[in-house]
Amino acid sequence: MFQHKLGFSYASIVRYYRGDAELFMMPRSFIGLLEVSHFHLFAMGMFFIVFSHLLLQTHYSFVLKNVINRILAVSLFLDILSGWLVRYVAASFAWLKLGSFVMLQLVSLLLLVGLIIDQLSNKRTAVHHSASCCEK
Repeated sequence: MFQHKLGFSYASIVRYYRGDAELFMMPRSFIGLLEVSHFHLFAMGMFFIVFSHLLLQTHYSFVLKNVINRILAVSLFLDILSGWLVRYVAASFAWLKLGSFVMLQLVSLLLLVGLIIDQLSNKRTAVHHSASCCEK
């Protein structure tokens, strides 16, 4: 959806939020941004709560969990905020929008892969422990 609506270039993000007279594109309205932000604050908040709680149950180090949680929170917040900044502050915040989106996708992928690896390693350990317990 990001590619379809905004695109992955500075110019396309600026055009999406600030409009383009040559293409007859209107700038995003305050109400339009508010509606999108309202939904995203709820949905991304739930995403953060679920995945951060799942991460806290893993066997990774406290420092790694803390870093991933902070990066996830910052990228979620900046992804929502940056649209407002592009529209009402400066077009150069399009780089922030693009960067926060890419960071959010990367940390989400890292988190998903990390959760799967942790679960698979826990199942192997549990099967090994139960098998060794029965051999005695």
